[in-house]
Parts: sequence; C-alpha cells; structure tokens
Amino acid sequence: MGALRVFGAGRIGKIEHKELEGGASFCSFTLAFTEQGYKTSKGKDIPEKTSWYNCIAWSGLGDVIYKFFGQGDQIILTDAIMQQDTYQDAEGKNKHSDKIVVNGFEFGAKKKGAETTTQAASQSYTPQENQSLNPADAPDDLPF
Repeated sequence: MGALRVFGAGRIGKIEHKELEGGASFCSFTLAFTEQGYKTSKGKDIPEKTSWYNCIAWSGLGDVIYKFFGQGDQIILTDAIMQQDTYQDAEGKNKHSDKIVVNGFEFGAKKKGAETTTQAASQSYTPQENQSLNPADAPDDLPF
C-alpha cells in the first residue's frame, strides 16, 4: 500500500454518510478534479480533463462534510492522503483501488444557483423578550 499527500480543490459528486456498529461514522464521496485545457507552444489545443476520485472522511470530519456539502459544491482539501490498496477479485486477479482519505478541508464555492449561505450561517438566533446580549448583564454565578 502506498500513500501520497493530496492538496487541491474539486467538486463533490455522489455523497453518502454511514454509521458502523461500534458507533464510528464516515462520509464517502466522489470528487472531480478538473485540469484546465491549454494551447501548446506549437499551437495544439489540449482539452480540459476531469478525473474522478473516491474519498472518505471519518467521524466528526465526515459528519461536517455530509452536513454542509452537496453534489456540485466545491471542497478544498488541505490535508489528505491518497492510498492505493491492492486486493484480489473473485477470479484471483490482483486489483488496485485508489482512495483519498480526507483529514482537513476548507469550504469552497457552492454549486451554481445554490444559496451562498451554509445551513449554520442561515440559522438565525432571536433573543427572548427581556433577554440582553450585553456580556456585562451576565450573571456573576459562573463557576470560573
């Protein structure tokens, strides 16, 4: 099994969240990285190329990704490792499977046409009547 650090921005495809029997959870999703097209010095056009990768994020990190990202949203991987696993198929042939294990990310652009606020940012807080938001009005019975 080999490992390679991955940094970059991509768009999420299929996304799902699962919980295991021991209480652990994970989020798995596909991620599209697009290499922009360009023109060589000899004038040859090289077209845009998109590559898809399988990704996994464990526990709380996976919970956050599943909660705040959807298909088409951009995610920026700041700490991730690409792992290549080798296994044997039913016919006994060696197969290779690549996956990106996500350990850190930043929010990127939302899908075109989607709201620009996240669920957390769109939730509003309204103080109850006669409730002050001034810290000086807080009770002095705090345990610290």
